[in-house]
Amino acid sequence: MKDEILNLVDDLINYEIPTEYAYALTNADVSGLSDDDIETLNQFEADVIADWGNAFFMHGGEESFEPRFETTNDVTSEGADVVTLYIKPSSFEERRIEEEI
Repeated sequence: MKDEILNLVDDLINYEIPTEYAYALTNADVSGLSDDDIETLNQFEADVIADWGNAFFMHGGEESFEPRFETTNDVTSEGADVVTLYIKPSSFEERRIEEEI
């Protein structure tokens, strides 16, 4: 069982997400975001889907959801208070095979 859990964790991709976008990504609720923010978030999700086959974000517990300042992030590439969110790629095995070729 422990090995199965470790394998699941190894297959997760992490993203540093500005706190203002985290709720929208985990709960599909964009209320409170500006039209520009929604457009930025939609483009980010489209890029993640193109790379990994889905954009079903989850947090990894209290530690990953603790905000902290980073000089860059995965949505806007600017400094922001961020949290770590994860996805389990739909196409992870396909990506690994492509990278090995």
